[in-house]
Amino acid sequence: MNVESVHVVPIFVTACMYVALGVLWYSPWLFGSLWMKEAQISAGNLRSPWMGLLGGFGTALLMSYVLALFMTWTQAHSMTAGACVGFWIWLGFVATSLFANVLWENKSFKLYLINTAFILLYLVISGAILSFWR
Repeated sequence: MNVESVHVVPIFVTACMYVALGVLWYSPWLFGSLWMKEAQISAGNLRSPWMGLLGGFGTALLMSYVLALFMTWTQAHSMTAGACVGFWIWLGFVATSLFANVLWENKSFKLYLINTAFILLYLVISGAILSFWR
């Protein structure tokens, strides 16, 4: 495992992209209202947005770092190859893991689609960026 081959700047950029994409994705302009309805959350029940943004940025840093490691391990040297790695990680780990919320927690399939589609978009775009920006 060659951890030294992972560059910090693209990891930081993709983590920032995660936060920006999340703000847009879960805004009233896109899926925010539907997400709140399906998650059975009211505006009064939401936690501080700053804590969510900070926590999201921290988890995105870790996700981007691990994704960059996968780019190195799979030798994904093109944007297409990176996007494919992001897709397969999403399909194998994210889509399957989050589907348990539908099966066991009786969460709606719409909520599942909103949340997993966001992560899919992030992983595919980040995979392309991280594989290209080496």
